[in-house]
Amino acid sequence: MTPHERRWLLAAVAGSAGLRLAVAGAAILLRHDPAIFHVPDSARYLALGRAIAEHGAYALDGRPELFRLPGFPLLVAVATVLGAPTGGTIVIHALLGALTSWLCFVCGRAIGGVRVGLWAATLEAIEPGQWAWSAMLVTEPLCTAFVIASVAAALRYLATERWRWLAVATIAAAAAAYERFVAYLMPAALLLAIVWIAAPHASVARRARLWRHAAGAVVLAAALL
Repeated sequence: MTPHERRWLLAAVAGSAGLRLAVAGAAILLRHDPAIFHVPDSARYLALGRAIAEHGAYALDGRPELFRLPGFPLLVAVATVLGAPTGGTIVIHALLGALTSWLCFVCGRAIGGVRVGLWAATLEAIEPGQWAWSAMLVTEPLCTAFVIASVAAALRYLATERWRWLAVATIAAAAAAYERFVAYLMPAALLLAIVWIAAPHASVARRARLWRHAAGAVVLAAALL
C-alpha cells in the first residue's frame, strides 16, 4: 500500500467509529436521556447483561432465558462491568464499526485489490443504516462484525487453502448465530459457497483436500452450535 492508501484506510476506519459516536452524541444532546438508545427489547438485554455481570447466570428471576440468544447480552455485560451499560454498549458498537470497516477492506482487497478494499471500507463507514443500528441497543452491530469476519477468513482460506482460516471462518459464522437466529444458516451457507467456488476448478487431489476441510468445518460448527 502507498502512503496515500494507508491514510485513506485510516480515515475510513477512524471515520467509521467517529461517525457512529457523532450520531449517538447528537441524539443524547437532543434528548438528554439514555433511553433514546433503547428499543422494546433493550430492557431485557440490559437485565440479562446485568445478570451475567453480577451473578454469572444467563437467567432472570431464577429462570433461564430461552428466547434471546446470549451473544449480545455478553457484550452488554462487558459494558455493565465498565459501569455504563447503555453508554458503554454504544461505544463498543462504534469500535465494532471501525473493525467492520477494516474487515470490509480485507474482503475488498481479496476480491479486487487495494482500491476495491478501500472503497468497501469507505462505503461501510458512511452507510447511514449502520450509524442508526450502532446508536441503539440491538444485536445488529455485533452480528455484522462476525459475519464480515467470517467472509474475510473464508476469502483467505480460498487464497491459501489453509485449514486454520476455514476454522476461523466457521467460528466467526457460529458466533454470529449467537446474536440472531437467522445466522444459524451462516455456517452452512459459507461452506456451500466455498465448495461451489473452489471445487469445479480443482484437481482430484485438491478437491479431496477441500472436502476433508469442509467435513472438519462441519464438525466444528456442530460442536459450536
